[in-house]
Amino acid sequence: MTTGPIPRRADQHDGARRPLADRESFEAFYREHHRAVWSHLARRVGNAAVADDLTSEVFLAALRWRRTYRDLGIGPRPWLYRVASSVAARWLRKNRRRWLSLDDDAVSRSTADADRELAATVRRALARLRERDQAVIALFHLEEMSVREVAAALGCGQGAVKMRLKRARAALRRELQKEGINDGAA
Repeated sequence: MTTGPIPRRADQHDGARRPLADRESFEAFYREHHRAVWSHLARRVGNAAVADDLTSEVFLAALRWRRTYRDLGIGPRPWLYRVASSVAARWLRKNRRRWLSLDDDAVSRSTADADRELAATVRRALARLRERDQAVIALFHLEEMSVREVAAALGCGQGAVKMRLKRARAALRRELQKEGINDGAA
């Protein structure tokens, strides 16, 4: 039996565990992810000005909680999107608005090449989905995260993400059909 302190594993080292702990790394992290987080929030809440405010909230929360970040081998992006998804969900519950009034500025900033009428139709269909379905579709399809990253962002397993995606896609398909968009056009 050995005595003395238990040696740390390499993944327990503070630098490997908390790469966002110093100011410089957090500033670089902010510059790298700010625009993507804003776009994600603009799509979730439907308003550019609100997305600006919520993006600030996300990065303030990330700054406040950055020392709790633990690198699981997939980088800090899913952790940041988990914070962003929580902030968006809280705002949506409080304001009961979901993608229905995305202003022109947000449309031009986040979906510049998309047909506005189709984008509005898809927003209406997405708005009728449950929050968890909205989140899994937004993270996987709009943010182009891997299943593993989505799982980390939502705090569930990869199998659960795959099942949620399947169900959310089916629900979205039904909602789009109500809007007059069939499978061939979607």
